[in-house]
Amino acid sequence: MPVSPLPLHLQRSPFALAPQAERVGHPTYLVDRTCEHGDVKRVRVLVTGRVQGVFYRTTCVSRARQLGLAGSVRNLPDGRVEAVFEGRDEDVDVMVEWCRNGPDLARVDALEIVPEPLSGDPEFRVTG
Repeated sequence: MPVSPLPLHLQRSPFALAPQAERVGHPTYLVDRTCEHGDVKRVRVLVTGRVQGVFYRTTCVSRARQLGLAGSVRNLPDGRVEAVFEGRDEDVDVMVEWCRNGPDLARVDALEIVPEPLSGDPEFRVTG
């Protein structure tokens, strides 16, 4: 079995090198907008409620990486959590649905979802 030169979280991601891909963001990765994995999208999610100090970011990172998504999650000074998900449409939708409830200790009061242009982030990370 051939070994992929890409990190594991990108092997099933639409952000793999592809022959007819467009260079976006990070110079070493390409976004294939018509890849075999289906359409890709990017959304920003703002989560309001008891969402800080309840392992929201930690659980979000774990789940997003399992799905092969790129993006970020961070706590905001006003008590909300902001998450950005980029990847296959259905995987992004799974994470948005997860955000509606979050981890067991969270209480989500409101969710704001804002579509954004693709940026080609190479991984999912905590940024604050």
